[in-house]
Amino acid sequence: MSGGGWRRVTDPNSSNYSANIGGTIDIDDLQGAVRAEIYLEFWGGHAGTTDKRLRVNLHDWLEVPTPPAIPGDSGRSGQPAQPECYQHFSYAAFPVPLEQLQEGRNAFGFTSGGQTCFNFGWGQWGVYGVTFRIYYNADKAHPSGAILSPTTATAIGDSVRLEATASSPNGAIEQVDFIGYYEDFDYEGNGVFRQWHYNYRYGAIKRHLGTAHSSPYAVIWNTSWVPDQDEPMKLMARITDAAGISYMTPVVDDISLERTDRSVELYRAYDVPGNWMTRLGNTHTCKVFVPRDLQRANAARMVLTTWNGDHATSIGINDAEVVEYVGRNHNYGYDEVSVPLELIRSGTNTLFTFSSTEAHGIEVLWPGIALLVQYEGVESTPPPTADLPIFDDALASDWRLLNRGATDKLYEADAAPTATTSAWQGDMTLALDVRANLWKLDFTRDVPLDISGYTALHLAFRPRNVIRPIQDSFTLLVNGQRFSLLQDDGLTLDLEQWQIAEIPLEAFEFKFPYHNTRQN
Repeated sequence: MSGGGWRRVTDPNSSNYSANIGGTIDIDDLQGAVRAEIYLEFWGGHAGTTDKRLRVNLHDWLEVPTPPAIPGDSGRSGQPAQPECYQHFSYAAFPVPLEQLQEGRNAFGFTSGGQTCFNFGWGQWGVYGVTFRIYYNADKAHPSGAILSPTTATAIGDSVRLEATASSPNGAIEQVDFIGYYEDFDYEGNGVFRQWHYNYRYGAIKRHLGTAHSSPYAVIWNTSWVPDQDEPMKLMARITDAAGISYMTPVVDDISLERTDRSVELYRAYDVPGNWMTRLGNTHTCKVFVPRDLQRANAARMVLTTWNGDHATSIGINDAEVVEYVGRNHNYGYDEVSVPLELIRSGTNTLFTFSSTEAHGIEVLWPGIALLVQYEGVESTPPPTADLPIFDDALASDWRLLNRGATDKLYEADAAPTATTSAWQGDMTLALDVRANLWKLDFTRDVPLDISGYTALHLAFRPRNVIRPIQDSFTLLVNGQRFSLLQDDGLTLDLEQWQIAEIPLEAFEFKFPYHNTRQN
């Protein structure tokens, strides 16, 4: 089923129910078939819609699989865990029993359940395309070929020529489609970033590396915005002949992406909300974390998949608009939008959609809004070989001490490095003169700290003339996570001597391998 449009599938128990869609497909040849599957292009529809199903020739209903990695650890805290509670456009491949198929005309249909979350009584999803794949044994006459370039265990740069041989006993070669396995934006909407990247639109392959229709079967893959790869990539080609038979070439693997003068980083979204459909003057947000100093950045893009994206009023980052709208009207679209570098911060960045429409709002589909940033040069961070001081006889040069008491009378405390003969080590200590019940010190830096290779946070503390407060009042906060030094690490305010706390970094459950000192 294709033809350039999409069809609604609604819950039969909904007051908005209308007859669900179906279609037919002709299967010419099942001789030598060993298995079959359905590749389904579908919009997740109204948030929470469950029990998406398909059946063939009035056989038992087949369950449409839900995306495997939604929400993972990227969903917003407190939101439902079920994948159907997040807006998505996905591509599901699932088996259909061969005995349910027949040569000639086959009929299929769809149905839907209700909403398990964000329920307003209208379970609904949308079907864009249905492709039946029939797999045959090796004796079936089929095309053949192999990838000529690049070869296994080679390096590629920002532009690479992909070429394959192709022939078939069935006649002419219709097309050769090149597909890559690598890390990139999750265009497939399943929550997986490292995979064989491709999808279909109305039954035609899209978002792959390229298609050649004639000999020499070659395309140019522009990798200039492909993110840096931590693992080797893989390539293969699908060769399709005039009889409609396809053959997958052997995989070419151990392909490395090497750049000497620049790098590209993909920053994935987190805190992605469920039911991201923005309308009626509301705003939805997600976050991305940029660990680098942006001095070397020379270009950036936000990447997103939307449904009904042209009903947005404003889309942007850190309270600044980047574009008014993207995408299509009552349809899905993929967009990459240039972002002015001055709008991006080291650390946490908040991306948003705002819409004043009273109609169907803009949906941001999984995986939320990601950020691609291109940097000049290649940064290499060697593993640490020594402890990293924050304050050790002096405040480290790339750290700043923010004393709340200097600006807020509620806290009334003074903090300053002070020379003393009773320092824990060296000649200086950070002395805190407290004149109220509350005090707070913030150690912060402009660029997040990569904590890879470090194991613990070490704190030396000496109380003097302390009027004992409530038990849980001496607290360490790191990235918003609270750690009671009195209860959890055994420090006491009763002994006027140096006491040592050593907190494993794993206790803070860092979402990223960085200490983000800037909370926005």
